[in-house]
Amino acid sequence: MVVMALPGKSLSVSLSLEENADVASALAIAEKDPLFSGVKFKDFAIGIYGELCELSHKLSDGDRIELYRPIMEDPKEQRRKRAINQQVLSRGV
Repeated sequence: MVVMALPGKSLSVSLSLEENADVASALAIAEKDPLFSGVKFKDFAIGIYGELCELSHKLSDGDRIELYRPIMEDPKEQRRKRAINQQVLSRGV
């Protein structure tokens, strides 16, 4: 299965692959699926169950290949900004 989370929705496609298939061959098949139309897989980090992997990684039955979007802002910085905004709102300023 190849999955990708986008703002507001997620994409996933199940694949049937030959034995000893690698990530690269799975992505080559998935990018032909109309669901991923316009998605350039080379623009994303790739992982399996939350761990980054190489395209040459051999897949096991049931592996979930994940496409990771780049982080636009540090999560700690996002939380800090939300906390400041909450403080301002709670003071009524």
